[in-house]
Amino acid sequence: MYQALRKRQLLVIDDSDEDCALIERSFSRFNAALEIVRCADGDQALHFLHETSVALPRGTLPDLILLDLNLPAMDGFTVLAKIKTSPVLRQIPVVILTTSANPDAITRCYQDGANSYLVKSLNVAGFQQTMHVLYRYWFEVVCHPYGR
Repeated sequence: MYQALRKRQLLVIDDSDEDCALIERSFSRFNAALEIVRCADGDQALHFLHETSVALPRGTLPDLILLDLNLPAMDGFTVLAKIKTSPVLRQIPVVILTTSANPDAITRCYQDGANSYLVKSLNVAGFQQTMHVLYRYWFEVVCHPYGR
């Protein structure tokens, strides 16, 4: 019911043009009203999040963040830690979407506050299926703390 109030927003933090294009294509199949914002590195993402949280009302923060761990300059672990230690940003769900299935990376991400950890599928159909499940869960099932 509250989905009609505003366009839902997904922040994708990933430096891969190919992966971002696939994410956009996958999500466009489910909901044309989903706004996807992309940041290609951690510095850009944190700047966007902090500028958004200061300049705009709380309800305009992203509904979900998809975060790759392998980013240039500032890695995804650092970005996650900065988001989850911010009093304003920490309520935004962060889903790790990366190529690494390393158990140490998975453990570290959950310890640092990640809400989910997904390994990127190497085939398009598997990737799109994962995005469909992710969309249904985070945008149709979950209740967000700020009522969206």
